[in-house]
Amino acid sequence: MLERAFGVPDPDMFESGRTMRQLFLDHKAPFVALDVSVDDPYAADWLTSIETSEGVETDETRTDQQMSETAEVLEQMGRGRKKYIEMKYYIEGAFESSPAIKNKFGLNNYDEAANNQPRMITFLKNLHTQSEVPGYKAELLAHGCTQPQIDEILTIHDSLAGKDTAQNTFIQESPEATKKRITQYNTTYGFAQKINRLSKVVYYGDPVMLNTFNLPEGPGPDPDINVKGKATDAANGSPLKGVAVKIIGLDITTTTNAYGNFHFVSIPAGIYKLEFKLTGYTTLQNDITVLASGVVNSNAVLTVV
Repeated sequence: MLERAFGVPDPDMFESGRTMRQLFLDHKAPFVALDVSVDDPYAADWLTSIETSEGVETDETRTDQQMSETAEVLEQMGRGRKKYIEMKYYIEGAFESSPAIKNKFGLNNYDEAANNQPRMITFLKNLHTQSEVPGYKAELLAHGCTQPQIDEILTIHDSLAGKDTAQNTFIQESPEATKKRITQYNTTYGFAQKINRLSKVVYYGDPVMLNTFNLPEGPGPDPDINVKGKATDAANGSPLKGVAVKIIGLDITTTTNAYGNFHFVSIPAGIYKLEFKLTGYTTLQNDITVLASGVVNSNAVLTVV
């Protein structure tokens, strides 16, 4: 199954992509000197890809659409059940002493169709067909049923069949739509990934610039990450987005993502203080020791002022 190449919400990836693109434009020369393929129109193509991704139908939009399709089908199913109750009254009155004829109208297997879309479609079609049989129609009309009432059976059938087909088609197309969406998103993310890889050569040994061109943490492990953590609200434990996390002494700052997570890459071994700041919360500092290898985890629980 195709997976996203990034581990943050889609809008956050678009936002970080726009930021990294601007940073790339501000420091373009050494990147182009190393790899001419990132010269013009790389930045323009990157922006086009971001804008294309932002315009792609989202997971939420498809979910809302599917809910709408389902609601329309359920509405028609309700109309079908109501029509059955109505026609049952006339059928039982017209053929009270003829169980076999009543069964031809489907009265004996309605329960199977009541909550089953394909069976309801078949049930309504048969109900209309039998109601149009000349001899049966004459009896129904004689017992108070009208032609518009009979005609409505077919109207409901056609509407339910159409809505059911639309719903099923939408569901069948969803995997392909998801594949196209993720492919487009990964293409956009690929622009940032390339600049990130180049930055590791251009700014080798410079932790400030390496973190300037840092990527959101992906779904898989990143060997360059050696400081990471999560910021949460002390009152309810919910993740805090937008917390400014600064390594005091190196003057390197990042912010927590939608899940409250943050990370730094290639921080030199040493003893540091991590400062956590978010408007409305008390500022917190954690002491950390970064070793030559391994990852330091430093979480922060912030309290409302």
